[in-house]
Amino acid sequence: MVSRNIGAVKRRASRAAQRPRPGMMRVFLALLIIGSAGWYVHSSGTLSAVERTVDRMFMVREISVEGVSGAYRESIMAVAKPEIGRDFTPERKAVLLKSLARIPGLRNIEVAKSGAHTLRVTVREREPVALAMFDSLCGIDCEAVVMPLTKNTHYNVPLISGLGHTAAPGDTVDDARGAIAALNMAQTTQPAIYAALSEINIFGQKNLRLIFSDRKCTAELGPDNLALQFKNLATVLTQQNAPDKGTIVMKYHTIAFLKEEQ
Repeated sequence: MVSRNIGAVKRRASRAAQRPRPGMMRVFLALLIIGSAGWYVHSSGTLSAVERTVDRMFMVREISVEGVSGAYRESIMAVAKPEIGRDFTPERKAVLLKSLARIPGLRNIEVAKSGAHTLRVTVREREPVALAMFDSLCGIDCEAVVMPLTKNTHYNVPLISGLGHTAAPGDTVDDARGAIAALNMAQTTQPAIYAALSEINIFGQKNLRLIFSDRKCTAELGPDNLALQFKNLATVLTQQNAPDKGTIVMKYHTIAFLKEEQ
């Protein structure tokens, strides 16, 4: 009888030892909650202490450049090369992006880690939609940003004139936005007119004078309802008796008339 009681006590003690202790459960639960919180902070886009520590452990040993070549690549490498041998932290990334943004002719700049120790810089080269003469001949892209032109490259785009001020590569020329909008409208809705355009002159209250390469006449457009004005201009230019000199005035939308040369 005594033997059986001792055995029962041992079995109960063994089962008790196998049960998780309340203190251990609380510790495990706390760790689980902390881990979940850390994952949430990371997934919500906010830098946690753990993530900052990981970033500080990323040392740059190599830099790769994607999206451009030649002189642009050399300019990017000159700016990014000092990062080699440094821990690439979020603060360093912000500084590098700001420095890269100062290089004229680049857009959509992205910097990211690639592999264990490679820093990848991805950019897009700005493409001119028009030319403009400032201190020198420059390009203007779709965002009205002035960009340098590449030597020995032919640009088959119209000239924007009448800006009346100077600008340098990297500057934004708000005065050119109306002309750029007209070029985009012509290219998408009236490609034949766009192909014949050699110059857009800005004058008056944001009015535009179109100068063609294949005819002596010009056309005047207003800043509003460009789609209708280009549609009406296409109708006039395709008529058998289309004018070959003077100025076709389209800016009054519902009417078009020919202004004779003085």
